[in-house]
Amino acid sequence: MTVAKLEDPEVAADGIERFAIGNDERLMRARRNRSGLQPAFEVCFTTHMWILRTAAGNEPEKTFRVMPGGIRTVGRATGADFIVDAPLVSRVHCRLSVLPDGGLEVHDLDSTNGTFVNGERVQTARVLTGDRIGVGRVELIALRDAG
Repeated sequence: MTVAKLEDPEVAADGIERFAIGNDERLMRARRNRSGLQPAFEVCFTTHMWILRTAAGNEPEKTFRVMPGGIRTVGRATGADFIVDAPLVSRVHCRLSVLPDGGLEVHDLDSTNGTFVNGERVQTARVLTGDRIGVGRVELIALRDAG
């Protein structure tokens, strides 16, 4: 009995491997990693973490790290992943997510005073290295770690 793997890029993207065994086609679900991407693709794009540093001010600098595939919240509540105890910061202010392609996204969580990227109020925005995320009166500078 000959086993041949069918080559179909659209099929590969859905995470299902199809094998033809004689005249009988069988389906096997590929093992997926957490992001749902094929491992070789994921390694290319998500090996670097994001670092967020508070901009210089009268407070000591704080550094936050978001790992590949990570989702973290910013706020003044003790339940937030990154605690920013400053005026105008909501208890759970915004969410930071590292996307499957390695990019960083910020999403406002209905904060009272809004979330800003480079001075512009946003609901959801993709963040680039060097961008400034405004949370209350605090600015976080986003930097992608080069590894």
